[in-house]
Amino acid sequence: MDLYDVLGVEPTASEEDIKKNYRRLSLSYHPDRLHNRSVDDEARRAADRQWLRISAAYDVLGDGRRRMVYDELGPAQFEAGLGLLSPRVDTADKLRRAYAKAQRRAAEREHEARCRLQGSLVLSCSVADVVQPGDPSTPLRQRAPPARTSVAMSEEMSLQLDKRNTLVVASQLLTKSGLGGSTLRLGFRRQLSRHSTLEALSAVDGSPKALSLTCSRRISRHSTASASATLLAAGVGGAAGPLPKVGSLSLKVSRQLTRRTTGELQLSLDDGVATSLALRLVRAPRQPPPPQPPPQAEGAEAAPAAAAPAAAAPAAAAPASLGGVIERRCSDAHAALRQAVDATRARLRRRLGRATADATLRRDGPRCAASVGWRHSRRSRSKVTLSAPLLLGGGGGGDGSGGGGGDGGPSAISLTLATERAISLESGSRFGIALSISPRGIDLKLRIQRHNQRLLVPLHIADSATAVIALMAAAVPAALLAAARVAVVEPRKRRVGAEEAEAAGKEEVAAARTAADARRLAAAEARLISREAAQRALEERACGGLLIREAYYGDVAAARAAAADGGGGDGDESDEGGSGGRWLDVRIALQHAVVDSALRLPAASKAGLRGFAPVEGDAPRLWIAYELAGVACEAEAADAEAVSIGAVR
Repeated sequence: MDLYDVLGVEPTASEEDIKKNYRRLSLSYHPDRLHNRSVDDEARRAADRQWLRISAAYDVLGDGRRRMVYDELGPAQFEAGLGLLSPRVDTADKLRRAYAKAQRRAAEREHEARCRLQGSLVLSCSVADVVQPGDPSTPLRQRAPPARTSVAMSEEMSLQLDKRNTLVVASQLLTKSGLGGSTLRLGFRRQLSRHSTLEALSAVDGSPKALSLTCSRRISRHSTASASATLLAAGVGGAAGPLPKVGSLSLKVSRQLTRRTTGELQLSLDDGVATSLALRLVRAPRQPPPPQPPPQAEGAEAAPAAAAPAAAAPAAAAPASLGGVIERRCSDAHAALRQAVDATRARLRRRLGRATADATLRRDGPRCAASVGWRHSRRSRSKVTLSAPLLLGGGGGGDGSGGGGGDGGPSAISLTLATERAISLESGSRFGIALSISPRGIDLKLRIQRHNQRLLVPLHIADSATAVIALMAAAVPAALLAAARVAVVEPRKRRVGAEEAEAAGKEEVAAARTAADARRLAAAEARLISREAAQRALEERACGGLLIREAYYGDVAAARAAAADGGGGDGDESDEGGSGGRWLDVRIALQHAVVDSALRLPAASKAGLRGFAPVEGDAPRLWIAYELAGVACEAEAADAEAVSIGAVR
């Protein structure tokens, strides 16, 4: 159904032509126009259906923004286009760009849901020769360019074959020191039951064949267990006989301890010998509580307030002692301190993110790690991770190896400071910086993520961590973030704010124009029904029924004051007697709505009634001065309040 054909206008018709045709069609199909005509029921029902189509067409074409959506996207995509309208999308060109962007993102989400792609590209570089040169005599221009140490790339795709079966294809590529290699992994995942899953994964890289099996099962409502095993082919890795050998085995159990805390226990074995036992606790961030409604029972709170003057009377009668003054001061200080502590606790609960704690028993000694997240805003967050041996003064493994864990000194402690910010909440794009200080040296990591694709750039700064180098390395992320804020974030905020302010101004102008058009349409409808309203007024006067003397909708006080000064409108002018859009004279509309000496208005906004229009102000009201059975009366009601005057005969 083409809306222009419904109104009988061309697609290039002006707003005035559309309004004229709508008014012309309303004379023929409006239900009130057919009220006194002698037409059969079938013709009346057909007219009602046609009027619904005419009203729906005018609702779209009579509004400039909705008409723009209909012209640009057509009837099929009209509803989707309405969701794209915003203060920033106010032209046809911006609407087309927003619609194309929404279509691209919808296609991306559909592709990701079907293939479940996950990938990463890691470009490892080093500037250690600049910070800590091995040969200081080497010119700086030769040491300044970062040295690329390795490049790694991985991609994984999970293709849903049917409701229970999934095919997994993954590839890895690594180049380092002029050497490289690649691996192709093929896997199959099957949902055995509602609580059990089995996954088989095999690597194809030219090395001895191995098959990894993982089985997970939900044990209870709060517990889940999984087992992973690596099977080596016969004759590989010491496997004798025709049967495969179990190379490694991992058992993992997780349980939800509390509403926000989850515990995990994992045991790893290699050739039947336990290699590590790890315990992990994860605490989810606290969700902000919903706003509580104010208490309904006011009497319970009013009683202490009423009793307060009586309790204070003795203190007013006699001067306060020094001990009483000190007690009150201490009580006030304690209350202020408690209020400050409660406010700090509430802020910490809102800002604290996910927290984890790990304890691992390995051959080179026990080790623990902890991380705490902090939510700066909806878009940005930070995380601090600390890892250290459980026994700082104790020895490590039997051979003293373990990457710094053997000496057990402070040099074995690893500290990571990370922060990230969401670039776009819709596409999942993020940018992050992390500073890591460990026994291997100081590293700076840059991360850019879009959907499930990540670009990682680890930058090795120094081989040994000194205080000066650590401070310099910590200043780099802060400088980068400050530069990004000054060069990108703040200008974008100012540009977006200016665009929104300009769009809001245009929207206010358009809203004022629309409101003026609605008031003119209400005045035109009042003129259309004025003769019939006058006839009904004569009939009501003759039978002593309901006669509307005055009626105003909107700012009732201003309307009555204007009427008292002689400046009230009669509803026949475009500005309603100089009301400025604050009120309307609706006497004719209400007299036309009187049926059998009774006026019934629904419990909804009156702006949608015939002869009414939206007015300025937050809380418009309806005031009626009427005469019923020769008695003058007044009535006043809120906009959404039902009105019932007179009795139905």
